[in-house]
Amino acid sequence: MNTAHGNPAADYPLSLLASFDAAARHGSFTVAARELGVGQPAISHAVRRLESELGTPLFIRLHRGVELTASGRLLADAVRAGLATINEGIDDLRRRHQSAGRTVTIGTSTATAVHWLIPRLARLKMTSPSIEVQCITSDTNSFDPHTLDLFIPVGRGEWPHRDRWPVARELVYPICSPKLAESIAPIPAPVERLAELPLLHVQERHRSRLTWAQWLADVGAGLPSDRGVTMANDYTVLLQAVQAGHGVALGWHHIVSELVARGSVVRPVVEEVETGRLIHLHAPPGSSPSPLVDAVREWLVDGFSPSEPEGRPPAS
Repeated sequence: MNTAHGNPAADYPLSLLASFDAAARHGSFTVAARELGVGQPAISHAVRRLESELGTPLFIRLHRGVELTASGRLLADAVRAGLATINEGIDDLRRRHQSAGRTVTIGTSTATAVHWLIPRLARLKMTSPSIEVQCITSDTNSFDPHTLDLFIPVGRGEWPHRDRWPVARELVYPICSPKLAESIAPIPAPVERLAELPLLHVQERHRSRLTWAQWLADVGAGLPSDRGVTMANDYTVLLQAVQAGHGVALGWHHIVSELVARGSVVRPVVEEVETGRLIHLHAPPGSSPSPLVDAVREWLVDGFSPSEPEGRPPAS
């Protein structure tokens, strides 16, 4: 049956197109058959079937080999491009499959990734250079659990499963730039001196976080909490504003402790609030961790004990 008028390409088996492609590249049915590991009659049959169904000759048969017709050249270009795309897809899948068992994917917020996770992964890389870790960030908990091996939830949302491990306490204290702290020197200053500094707020629609009002109430400070300016809805941006000297913000110890240790920010007052909540590293529901995932998890959890005091930088 002649199917030259609009028949879907899917009606042509890949074996026919591969046979045609080999014959077109080599200009020989015999050499094409040798490449594909079939008999020469199989190549001839495949070409004749294509010519019959397309209603046009694809090759000029010569005494030694074959030569593409105009129609054959058009089809050869299309088939070559199509086969190249297929081979690229196969290679990509193969690479992903080969790397899947060697890469650990971790999801967390941008601020936690930059200031807590990545420094630890850098140290892990020094001791275990063969381990590959991919960090996926989201500030709205919009993680796809099928793409993650581990994650640290954003904010205080509750997760129904209990495959989780504590990595830090929720310890919160004010931070500001060293230059801004000079305006209320000497440091540490009485907590009431915070009234002289703009309080930087972060507005977040998708998560809960300890607010200035709650923190001030917990330390017994009778200060207004609705002063200052709202700088951003992203905690990473807020930390940049703090370091630039735009005001004082609440700092979560597990995120800002290295900034304090480097002197990028300081603690202007000694007051702090430990909420009693723990920051957890989670495994997605239904996951089956590999030995590599377990190794990374143990590295991140190692050294944290919920029952022991946690080191914290003193007020400057």
